[in-house]
Amino acid sequence: QFGKGIVVNTDGSATGDFYNVLDGSTLLGPQSITVTGLVSSGSVNPDGSVTFGGTATLDMGDGTPPASVPFTVTATSQGLTLVIGTTTLPTQTLVAGGIDIQ
Repeated sequence: QFGKGIVVNTDGSATGDFYNVLDGSTLLGPQSITVTGLVSSGSVNPDGSVTFGGTATLDMGDGTPPASVPFTVTATSQGLTLVIGTTTLPTQTLVAGGIDIQ
């Protein structure tokens, strides 16, 4: 699940919640990183994609305390690109479900 009910307004404000689980592994075994964000700004891009962002809680899934970080998401109907702090992650393409941009 990426987000639910995210609304981007023409004045650059936005509302909604963003949730993403990044599954991977380390030398110690499987690790799930959870990003839970409150959306506060956004825009509709000329190519039809939508960019939104705000502040997120980043839980690395390794027992360290969660951290508060800025995040940005650019979403298309095929997937999304997530930026956490200054780190841009590889684009996540959909394997099930969909992203509706209206």
